[in-house]
Amino acid sequence: MNSREKGFVLAVISFVVLCLGCKSSSEKKYSKEKIYKVATYNLRYQNKRDDISGHAWNERKGFITRVVTKYDFDIFGVQEPFFNQVNDLLGSLKGYQRFGTSDDEQLNSKTNHHHDIFYKTALFDLLDNGSFWLSPGVPTTAPENLYQAAWGGKAKVCTWGKFKDKVAGHVFYLFNTHFFYENEEVRNNSASLILEQIKSIACDFPAIFMGDLNLNPYSKAYKILNDSELLEDSYNWARINEPKDTLRHHTFNNWQIDVNATDVTRGDRRIDYIFLTKQWKDKVNSHSIVWDTYKKEGVEKMPSDHNPIMVELKFSN
Repeated sequence: MNSREKGFVLAVISFVVLCLGCKSSSEKKYSKEKIYKVATYNLRYQNKRDDISGHAWNERKGFITRVVTKYDFDIFGVQEPFFNQVNDLLGSLKGYQRFGTSDDEQLNSKTNHHHDIFYKTALFDLLDNGSFWLSPGVPTTAPENLYQAAWGGKAKVCTWGKFKDKVAGHVFYLFNTHFFYENEEVRNNSASLILEQIKSIACDFPAIFMGDLNLNPYSKAYKILNDSELLEDSYNWARINEPKDTLRHHTFNNWQIDVNATDVTRGDRRIDYIFLTKQWKDKVNSHSIVWDTYKKEGVEKMPSDHNPIMVELKFSN
């Protein structure tokens, strides 16, 4: 090999090494970014009426597990289930832990709804957690007169957790609740109380607020939350909103697979939400409303009367 040939070979080797170095640098930079899948899901409480109408929990629970597994939720809140239901879900999921309490604060309650938080133990450390009731004075134990304790309506519980990313070290809070459905004044006051509690508990840390809020985007309670200096509906910040069909952007399906445009055009059935504090702006990759179904004896069904919401959030080192 003459000197010219040697020079050419060395030049090629240098170019390849340079390219590999660029690729390695790019991959290293990309590895510093994480996409976390955050979700909220009203599971529908177990009751005899649903058993009779073909929506029994024992039939649905496996398909709810399938939804969580398919979309690989990293951390999510649930609303409405009884203790046996959250226990069933935890038992069927690998790598998750949960915490929370029911509205009546009984650990094994089968008469009141849980609002629990599930999270992947491989991803997060739970640094702290607690709960409070949506009621004047913000009690941390269930009020005695539970069904009249929230401005004349039922006091619902809000579960919260403080989490730390095990690798990147990010710390954030998650709040999960279910607003009372029968009384608008209760929802309005609950929205104001939530803002106060997030400020008090999370302070300056990023926070996520989620749940079945039983209100549409035109309501006063929604405006209290979304027009505040603290929170924004993740739907508004998402780079991508799925499905493409906006009629399927509602979250309460009432067990119906087919969309009735007259019901949902005004958004009256978008009642489940994931709100974010301002630190998350520009970090919402997508907002998805999941419409997965299952078949039982040839009949297509919904796993719950609500669709889960999944938001993909970008964490950067």
